[in-house]
Formats: sequence, C-alpha cells, structure tokens
Amino acid sequence: MAKGDCKTLPLPSINEKGVERFWESFKRGSDSECWIWLGSRYESGYGQFHAQGRCLRASRVSYWLNYGVDPYPLYVLHTCDNPPCVNPFHLFLGDAGDNMQDALSKGHRKTGDAHWTHTNPELVLRGAAVWKAKLTEADVLDIRAMWAAGERDYGKLAEMYGVNRTTVNRVILRQTWINLP
Repeated sequence: MAKGDCKTLPLPSINEKGVERFWESFKRGSDSECWIWLGSRYESGYGQFHAQGRCLRASRVSYWLNYGVDPYPLYVLHTCDNPPCVNPFHLFLGDAGDNMQDALSKGHRKTGDAHWTHTNPELVLRGAAVWKAKLTEADVLDIRAMWAAGERDYGKLAEMYGVNRTTVNRVILRQTWINLP
C-alpha cells in the first residue's frame, strides 16, 4: 500500500457537494471505455479523492456511489488494468488473494526466475550487509564447523553468539547465509 493510500478502510460519508465534485473529476465515456480520473493521483496512478479529511482511492468511491455498497474490507480491482479508470463497469471486488492473483495474471508481479532477486542478484543484500544481521561471516563459519565437529546443542551455540536457537538452526541448515560455503 502506497504511503497515504488507505485502500481498505471503510469510506467516510460524503456530502452532496463532495458527490458533485466527484462526478466532475473524471472524463466519462461509454460503458466500455475507461473513465479517466482527472484529479490528483497517487504515485501508483490511481485516482485520489479527498473527503472528510481523508485521501481515498477514486475507484473505491466510484464503486460505492454506483453500486451503493462500501467495498470495505475488500479491494476494488480493475478489469481494464488502468489505474486512473473509475468506470463502474470496469470495477469488481476481491480479497487480498484475488488482488495478488489479478496482478500476477496481468504481469505486475514477477515470480520464479523472472523475480528481481533472480534477474539482479547483485542487488540482494546478503550476510553482514543485511541490516539486522547479528552474526559475521566468521561466526557463521565457526558455527557450521562446530556443528560438523559434533557440537549438537543449539542452545549452547546460540548463547555463545548472542542469537536464538532458530537462528543457529537456520545457519546450520543453510537457510540463511547461503552465500557462504
């Protein structure tokens, strides 16, 4: 969710003047055309409508005004894949899973070998470069060496290095620090 983009909160009441302002803020076309929001937009391209001191997604307000149903707690999705569109014939409701599946089907989310971590591995922080890392490369190599030499007490290893047992387990199983041998 973009900063200030409260897309899943209940909508506030909008007075008659606000409703009029909404209807004047987009270019209306036929039922099959996108009705493009002409007002301000979020960085993501979705229309931004201000009411009762809040910034709202224009597509959520459009859904509410046209269907008489506050979409909360659901997402308002677009069949047209056009973020500034507020045409109610292009809008449908879905939960977070539907939203993710819709984004995947439209190519907005990359997975597997197409994910950015695979296409740009040099940008992935590893080891001590991770901001919350408590271990150093030397610590990890020592833990793995002690494990290989027969030290099987996760609690003792965790205490020695000031981490918890889960961290030691993940180091030994190479679920973390995978960049080290």
